[in-house]
Amino acid sequence: SDYSSSSFSSCEIASKFCDEIVSNSKVRSVKQADEDANDSLLVQLRSVTEELSKKGTDQNRHAISILAQAVCSPDIIENNLVAATIRLTGLKRNTVIDACTSNAARTKGNTSNMPSISQQKSKRRRRSTVRDEAFYYELIHESCPLVELDRSKKTRWKGKKVKIGRSNSEHNSTCMPHIRHGTKNDIVSWVLGSEELNGHKQQHPDCSASPLLIQSCICDCIKEAKTGECVCPVCYDFEHRLKIFNTGISELREQRSCSCCPTDSIFVGATKSPVAFKKAVCCEKAEFNGLQLPHNPGFTPKFTAFKCVVDCKLPPHKDANICNKCGLKGIVPRGCPIMESLSSKAVSWNKRVETPYKTKKDEWSTKTILREHNGLLSELWDEIIGSQRHYLYHTWAISYIRWQFKLDIATFDPAKHILVLVDFASQFEMHAEVKGTCEIGQKCNEYVCLVLHSPEETEIGSGARKVTCDYVRIWSTAGTSAEFHHQALRDIHARYHMFLPLLEEIHVWSDGDSSTYKGSPNF
Repeated sequence: SDYSSSSFSSCEIASKFCDEIVSNSKVRSVKQADEDANDSLLVQLRSVTEELSKKGTDQNRHAISILAQAVCSPDIIENNLVAATIRLTGLKRNTVIDACTSNAARTKGNTSNMPSISQQKSKRRRRSTVRDEAFYYELIHESCPLVELDRSKKTRWKGKKVKIGRSNSEHNSTCMPHIRHGTKNDIVSWVLGSEELNGHKQQHPDCSASPLLIQSCICDCIKEAKTGECVCPVCYDFEHRLKIFNTGISELREQRSCSCCPTDSIFVGATKSPVAFKKAVCCEKAEFNGLQLPHNPGFTPKFTAFKCVVDCKLPPHKDANICNKCGLKGIVPRGCPIMESLSSKAVSWNKRVETPYKTKKDEWSTKTILREHNGLLSELWDEIIGSQRHYLYHTWAISYIRWQFKLDIATFDPAKHILVLVDFASQFEMHAEVKGTCEIGQKCNEYVCLVLHSPEETEIGSGARKVTCDYVRIWSTAGTSAEFHHQALRDIHARYHMFLPLLEEIHVWSDGDSSTYKGSPNF
């Protein structure tokens, strides 16, 4: 029977509830008949509950409330039988407790001022929905790796009223402009698999994790990114090539038919966005045991296996084993007439070219500059094949290091360790009447250090532990040199050793400038 088509009265529910119970024609004792009827009633009750729960309409929720009031006695709470009732009836915990409370109040005669069950649930749903919307709104802004600040714009909203979520709750937003590297569905997928949502569900079991609700909480300040807005050369080069290739091959498909490349094929989907490309050419993500956060040990992070993304051209990984179950070759259709005709399509894309230039000392040197390049689609495809492995490794390292950063904050020893986040913030140029005879440097660098120390005790299920964050700024006329960086760490160690006498380690997190650490850049 369809229990979700219309509203129900108590009589209709009782009728539907007993409609499908089949009587047994065999002669049996009254006790045996009662036990058989009890089993049939429970089976049918669970079936009706499941049918009503499939569609979360107000009519179905009202029907479940009536059904729960009919079968739930106040003694269930007093005798600690809530869990058993949930197992036998299929009702949710909140529904059972509401029904027992309502029946207890009705027994005592306090029904005059008591709101109806549907009114209680409606108010509670609204409060919980507003709470969840605020959580998703903040999570997407601050933690989603697909969302970042738009550094090309410096303006900020000044208390602009924005409506978010299904409740259309108003927020006085002071957002900076943001950009997203992926579709809104990609952001929703990240939220559903995030550790933050897992911890939020533990604190609020009635949390709503509907994809439509999450998508409605994406702020208007988050716009789709243009490939030119990414400052990372690895990401920009590959994503720009992929975008131009998708446009070019789509035009070829319009000119001729191809049975091996339907719109829902893996290869066609892979060229539409970077997130879809990574998902198509790599094996499914797997749980990495041992990386659980102390405050949420039940959540195990998932990452793509390293052998699926490793770049063997890099010296540390030249002998690494590559996964033979995935890769770009596995999704490209063989004998495809469209792929064989790539050389017939001319396209233009930005390409890095070694360009000579003259220095201030009147000497010639070269540097890599992005220039518009005119070539064939087949040439562009060869560049995608040659760079896709390093792009996969690069983006994998970003996500893995981001998790290691969270793990380090959650586990460092409060007595022996401190965390230091360092970066050169800005450069100030000094002005004088005669710069040539100035006794100090003409430029001053600001080195910003965020020092995390003295964390509180970790409580399971209560969210990440709180840590003290100190803001340290150091100015110097020295450039971005290794000695400047080391001297800053020596000064920080000397300061914090005064009230942390057992201090042994300083964990440094930085973007990894090659001149600062005497080595290769971090990425």
